[in-house]
Amino acid sequence: MNQKDKDELERFSEECSSWLIDKHNEYQDPIMMGGVMMRATMELYLSRLTDEDIHSLLDVVVETIPQIRRQQTNRNSFLHKGNKVIH
Repeated sequence: MNQKDKDELERFSEECSSWLIDKHNEYQDPIMMGGVMMRATMELYLSRLTDEDIHSLLDVVVETIPQIRRQQTNRNSFLHKGNKVIH
């Protein structure tokens, strides 16, 4: 990944984090929010990837669960910069 892509990824990540903090304060239901975000994520994947590619990507996501869990220091750690795992 070149520096321009890294910068763009970081900027997008920060924008999403800011939006998510606002919405978490408003809705306060991470299960509902995660479900809606997962649906939107799947729709994005479906627009560009084959079913096989999606399955492979989700396998990688599953493998990162322990890593993300270890990084989690409190209930809201997903809201803080630095705790992101890019798949």
